[in-house]
Amino acid sequence: MENRKNLSPSNVSKSIECAKCHKQVSPENGQEKNGKFICNDCIAKSKRNKFIALAVLLACCVGGGLTWYFLANPNQKLTATGFDGVTGINDSVNIQVDSINVEFNLATAAISSTPVSTQAPISNIEEFKRVVAKNIDAASSGSANSLEIPVSAVLFGFKSSNLSNEAKDLIKEIATIYNQTSRANSIVIDGYACNIGADAPNDYISKERAEIVKAAFIENGIDPSKISTHWYGKSKNAEFNLPYNEDNRRVLISIR
Repeated sequence: MENRKNLSPSNVSKSIECAKCHKQVSPENGQEKNGKFICNDCIAKSKRNKFIALAVLLACCVGGGLTWYFLANPNQKLTATGFDGVTGINDSVNIQVDSINVEFNLATAAISSTPVSTQAPISNIEEFKRVVAKNIDAASSGSANSLEIPVSAVLFGFKSSNLSNEAKDLIKEIATIYNQTSRANSIVIDGYACNIGADAPNDYISKERAEIVKAAFIENGIDPSKISTHWYGKSKNAEFNLPYNEDNRRVLISIR
């Protein structure tokens, strides 16, 4: 008798048709998708196609953005690190100035005076010019568009508020420098008096001295709104501790 193999249903391998490629595969080599059986090969292929489509879309967006950028900025250069050195894109743009490359420009420079405590006031016009020239040279090679102006002292005689010719020349020189700059800060005028006499007359003479210096600045083209005047009589002389009492008969001029 001829021997026959057992062909019972339990020994027959079951298979199912893929709805996409129509291949017969075992059920464990696929998944049900929207009521249809899809083999694993077709699922993997579908994922690859989606990834490629997304990459193409992203490339189109970037390319379109670059095209728009160069059309809007014809002089912009694309370098190895980005657009003229810009390496990243943020939601907010922060503009930073490279202080190393700031050029000194007297016409736009901000000027100010060093405190009296660190530099003795200058009353001689030649010394004033020398210090200013030195500070301009330092500012030209520095990293900020600013200039230091020395505090200046206009000296007066006993009970006097008359300006000497030297004082007038010094005021004119300060006004000339000031008018060549941005004039962002103000000229501050502080009047003083010596220790001889009562407070009231010393307060009065220190005020007169401050006002006469202010008038001289106005005559030299300074806007009155850019001048601030103060007077202290002899009330602050102890703070300066000058070697001679007559040195307190002065007006100090600073830029602040």
